[in-house]
Amino acid sequence: MIALKVVEQQSLFVLLEATGAINRMGTGAVDNSEREMFIGTTSPSVFAGVRPLVTPELLAWCGQSLADPSPEGRPCELTVGFRGATGEEAMMVWKYGSESAGPPPEVAALVVAALEGTAAWFENQKAMVRAKR
Repeated sequence: MIALKVVEQQSLFVLLEATGAINRMGTGAVDNSEREMFIGTTSPSVFAGVRPLVTPELLAWCGQSLADPSPEGRPCELTVGFRGATGEEAMMVWKYGSESAGPPPEVAALVVAALEGTAAWFENQKAMVRAKR
């Protein structure tokens, strides 16, 4: 699960499960205007594509809530969470500015992979909604 708030507004939400269950809202952009949540299923290969980025180095950040002492730009809060096969949960929270360095590279890489991996499904969902209007 990945959730990003920019100035207290949800800018991104991604939930992926090994079964192919998916939830996605937003782009993660500072000026995101897409607020519609799409819930459905996709190929389990989307999760499988992101899963290798969940490394011991990444998981070492779990249980922490870290804030940039001198954030620059708009306030951002990134929450990344995991649920293991037996139901255990772990989370990490990053508070930083939109013009600051942000979370470490392994966290940023996971977010980018989740965005890229869900992009086609997300665009398809938006197109289906537009076609119904």
